[in-house]
Amino acid sequence: FLGKLVGLACRHSLMVPLNLPSLVWKPLVGLPVDRKDLRAVDMGIDDMLRSVERLTPDQVAELDPTDLQNALHQSCVMKVGTDGLMHEEPLSPANRAEFIRQVEHRHLEAMNPVLTAFLTGLGTAVPAPFLPLFTPEELEVLLCGKPEIDIELLKKVTEYDTATEGVTEKAPHIQYFWAALEQMDQAQRANFINFVSARSRLPNSVDEFPMNFKIQGPKPGAKNEPDKHLPSSQTCFFTLSLPFYSSQQVCYQRLLYAIENATTMDDDFTNREEWGSGGGS
Repeated sequence: FLGKLVGLACRHSLMVPLNLPSLVWKPLVGLPVDRKDLRAVDMGIDDMLRSVERLTPDQVAELDPTDLQNALHQSCVMKVGTDGLMHEEPLSPANRAEFIRQVEHRHLEAMNPVLTAFLTGLGTAVPAPFLPLFTPEELEVLLCGKPEIDIELLKKVTEYDTATEGVTEKAPHIQYFWAALEQMDQAQRANFINFVSARSRLPNSVDEFPMNFKIQGPKPGAKNEPDKHLPSSQTCFFTLSLPFYSSQQVCYQRLLYAIENATTMDDDFTNREEWGSGGGS
């Protein structure tokens, strides 16, 4: 199901913000995975394997199989005997390298059933045979977008409600707004994008935006004493209603409060709450 969802979103130029490790992206483009990819998802297993690698022969001989089983989910080396059957061979200095290889391989392969299901679902919406044309990083950006919020890209798709007096690109409060976004870290910027669009990542290019970002004037009640009011948004229309703040610091503080309490600042949410309670018109 997840593969189908991501594939359909890709076909409609929608980003699905999945924070998945290289252990997922590399197999999808046909590349092998290794110990570095394992460490990215399970540092404990990798640290244990490193510890086994550093042991002296005497220390290897003294290892408790129960402790190995608890830590690595394997306590011996599996080998095919002359009878064609699989046999367990106790860990020793001689077969330590094979033991480590088997543990590493088993953990790396554990994701295969999930990846196969994901790829099958993805292939119903996008041509899976072409995925190896991408690098793992390129495929992640194609399907999930960039985790970094590009403010310059957002500026390129921004339009201003010039029908409202004072709402222009050069207006002081608009300049405070962009400076406040620059002041935010990436997590805060992602919260802002979620606040105005209900998504935490931007499309990858100007052409992929389904609509422009629009900055409107303040709500009627926020025209007087603007510093006491918070911005509001309409996520369905990618719109921000911004009071005429008196400084960058005030703008930053009000934006930060709004994006951290998005469910109370979002007009769409507020309207749904009113309709549900019978308070809407």
